[in-house]
Amino acid sequence: CVAVVGDGAFTGGMVYEALNNCQKDLRLAIILNDNEMSISKNVGRMSKYIGDIRLSKKYINFKRFVGKTLNALPIVGEKAVGAVANVKDTIKKLLVFDSSFFESMGLRYFGPVDGHDYEKTKRVLEEAKRYNGCSIIHVMTKKGKGYEPAQENPTKYHSVSPAGAVCDNRPTFSQEFGKALTRLAKYNENVCAVTAAMCEGTGLCAFEEKFGDRFFDVGIAEAHAVTFCAGLSMAGKLPVFAVYSSFLQRAYDNLLHDVALQNLPVILGIDRAGLSPDDGETHHGIYDVAMLASTGKALVLSPISVKSMEPMLTYGASQNKLVGIRYPKGKEDKELVEAFYKSKEQFKKIGVKCAFENDGSLKHCKYVFVSYGRVTKEAYEAAKILNGKEEASAGVILLEIICPFEKIAEKIYSLVDKNAKIVFVEEGIKVGGAGEGIQSLMLEKYSIPVKVCAITDVPDRSNSVEDFYKDCGLDRNTLAAIVKEI
Repeated sequence: CVAVVGDGAFTGGMVYEALNNCQKDLRLAIILNDNEMSISKNVGRMSKYIGDIRLSKKYINFKRFVGKTLNALPIVGEKAVGAVANVKDTIKKLLVFDSSFFESMGLRYFGPVDGHDYEKTKRVLEEAKRYNGCSIIHVMTKKGKGYEPAQENPTKYHSVSPAGAVCDNRPTFSQEFGKALTRLAKYNENVCAVTAAMCEGTGLCAFEEKFGDRFFDVGIAEAHAVTFCAGLSMAGKLPVFAVYSSFLQRAYDNLLHDVALQNLPVILGIDRAGLSPDDGETHHGIYDVAMLASTGKALVLSPISVKSMEPMLTYGASQNKLVGIRYPKGKEDKELVEAFYKSKEQFKKIGVKCAFENDGSLKHCKYVFVSYGRVTKEAYEAAKILNGKEEASAGVILLEIICPFEKIAEKIYSLVDKNAKIVFVEEGIKVGGAGEGIQSLMLEKYSIPVKVCAITDVPDRSNSVEDFYKDCGLDRNTLAAIVKEI
């Protein structure tokens, strides 16, 4: 068996659980691809430990010298090499004690070897293959090898736009989150920022530069990051953990037991929320709302404009509880923002916004879409399609507060006619999501049925978010047809 793991992953606890489970009769070769990087630069004691092994050349040079010298001896050369092999481990521990950690776990250590040298790497792999047990092969590589700009700035080139992409200098949600958090920290000395090896990706570089003593990078260890936030919170700090939605899944147990059940104030900046066509199906951020709602303790917020980020952070900081602020990859949709925000003051008031309203109400509407986040654009366009055929027949409710569901259901009831056809549109998993939660309350408390359009299965890779919407039945044309069929 062969397992390949990046050096950044060696900061996560599951690696050591797996090493502990290596059995004596298992023939397993673990290839440690060491390029000194996760997505950001590696941090932590384990990264330093691996680096110490990487930098230890004494043993490698000594081993080569002894092997070359003994093999040159006539007649007794091979026997001498075999005899030296019996004391090899002792010599290794004297000269390179670093690798003893792996060997104490029962793994034979091979390396470090230049992963860009094909012949050397091949020889080490063959040697490991002959070993009758578990081994770890330490392969050193250079991130971005072969392309000079990527070698000089590996973090920037971890994920790049395709050639010919239109340059847009507007801030992304991630960048604005980082700026808003830095401004909040200026006025609140208890605010701390936590990342799991994603400083650049989550927009926290400015925070780190300005408030380095309040910035913590725990490496690729999301579960630990959440429990670490719980510890900071108990010490009187206000921790803000910026994390990709798909990676937050690794920390559900910690969210539930260490934060929610302890009623601790922790803020989550949930980046890459929603579908993610560029990063593959493992990166779809479609479970976070259902996950947080299931704790029964969380406040979940969702902006459609970067201008809402700071008010949401300020609002979340005042709630003294677990708060999740979820936002998509990329930038705001200008037309969508203009449809729901008629004045600057509306950005500061976190709650419910309406499009196609009449005196702040949608009671005149025959069809009402309820949605949150980026997919609200499809609901808005579906309403426009319907309004093109029947004047002012459709309206849209934008939820900036998603959870808890009780107050949201009450607000929706106050805005719509009891005979209106309501469709909840959600770029998240249907089971346990906001749509199902609000649907249940609307029927139970007000006897008003709600149709839920959400994701029922993880979609295959598509070329764009719009393609995903079509695959999931969340595109504007499908939504307009669905509401007419209710």
